Amino acid sequence: MTGDNRNRRQRIKAVADAIEAVFKKGVHLTGDVLHYLESTHAIVHPEELLGALLPPFDCDSESICEMVFYPDESQQAFLEPVLEKNPIEDEQEKKVLADMIAARKIGAAIYFPSADRPCRLSIPDAAVHRYIQRINADRRMDPRILEAIGLAIQSPETAAAVKVKLRNARFDFEDYRVASICAFLDGIEENSPDFMDLFVLLCRILETMSADADLFSALMETKHKCLEMIRQAEKTETDLKQNPVEVLMMRGETIAAIDAAQVRTQIDYIDRVALALFGRTGALPTTGQNQGPSVNLGVFRKKGDDLDRLIKIFS
Repeated sequence: MTGDNRNRRQRIKAVADAIEAVFKKGVHLTGDVLHYLESTHAIVHPEELLGALLPPFDCDSESICEMVFYPDESQQAFLEPVLEKNPIEDEQEKKVLADMIAARKIGAAIYFPSADRPCRLSIPDAAVHRYIQRINADRRMDPRILEAIGLAIQSPETAAAVKVKLRNARFDFEDYRVASICAFLDGIEENSPDFMDLFVLLCRILETMSADADLFSALMETKHKCLEMIRQAEKTETDLKQNPVEVLMMRGETIAAIDAAQVRTQIDYIDRVALALFGRTGALPTTGQNQGPSVNLGVFRKKGDDLDRLIKIFS
């Protein structure tokens, strides 16, 4: 075996060992998974899960395993330092990794919140291969972002969480996205309220942001869309007070069904990011409101320029 092949094998084995450790720690079923199992397959107890997964496997069995062994972000955060140190290079290495884990015939304890004891399942090969695909093991982080994370974030847990969000993000690391991420990390303290929620918002905006748009414009466009959603929801609420829903549907009216509180929270997050990075935000009042410029002073830059920013905001 050549040195390159030996190093490659060692890298892949290190990741396989870490994934095996995740499975051996056990799988704690989340609320979403429990809801899916109960509503779709009438599974509420461990013995019912075991019964549903008796061979031969069918489409239902596959979908159940897919949900049970779906990698959550806590598992990915545990794997992140290993993947960073032992990068998986391509699809071929991902297949070698999956085959290596499948060959170990790993069993996992599955924990139901309502049960005293877990049940144990052997992880099917197909579930292992899907797990490897979903942890995005071959996604490479831009070194400029890694440097910015190292400079801006002291907590290893927060750093791992940020890297997992970026590993799962559905965008490439083009220069304008890298610049936006680095600006966020430089401009918003890791201990700021809702730091991870603000970072999730940024990632969502970057997924749809075009290369010819600047981040401030993308933030304001998203804010405008949020306000339009609230406006439409307010219109729907008014229309429903005057007509039954069937009448509105016959007219072809749009029936807006949103959580207005959540959308307003998103608007607040947009303002906070815009103020922290640019010292300003756009004033886009909703229908029927006459409001001044939106100002939220909850997030400050870390370079000691708070007074300068306040002067800009109120000038």
